[in-house]
Amino acid sequence: MGEHLCHIVMPYIVAIQVLPMVAIAPIIYILVGFNDLSRIILTSLLSFFPVVVGTATGLADVDVNLVYLLKSLGASESLIFYKVRLPNSLPHLFVSLRIAITGATVGAIVAEFVSSNIGLGFLMTTALTSFNIGLTYAAGFMLTVIGLLLYGLVEGIGRASMPWFRRK
Repeated sequence: MGEHLCHIVMPYIVAIQVLPMVAIAPIIYILVGFNDLSRIILTSLLSFFPVVVGTATGLADVDVNLVYLLKSLGASESLIFYKVRLPNSLPHLFVSLRIAITGATVGAIVAEFVSSNIGLGFLMTTALTSFNIGLTYAAGFMLTVIGLLLYGLVEGIGRASMPWFRRK
């Protein structure tokens, strides 16, 4: 079932990913308006693809011998999911989340460039248009720190939630 669903849904997910956000943003702004929801949607679209692909890869890339063993012992599909597939997908998920969090940070800033009157993206745009280079660098530095902190947070949550998994 999962493999068939993946073959049906994945082309649509890829189609959304390959569309430039510059083309999607005006449609979202028309449908939702220039508000926080539109910025959340744009940011989510930028970070959605790596998470879906990584999770799908982790769920599919399972040692079939473990699945066969559990099935031969009479395990249900839900037990196989919770005991084999989910733990196997977590390393893939957290790699994807680390990639996605940087994309989400960039997406949020770009959305603030376009449609906001608050936030670091707006501050950076305002500083650039008024040739305030110091403030531009300060905002850029803060964005870098925020991105690094978010990346580290995801990394820490990944390590805490997977004590059995250590990178080689």
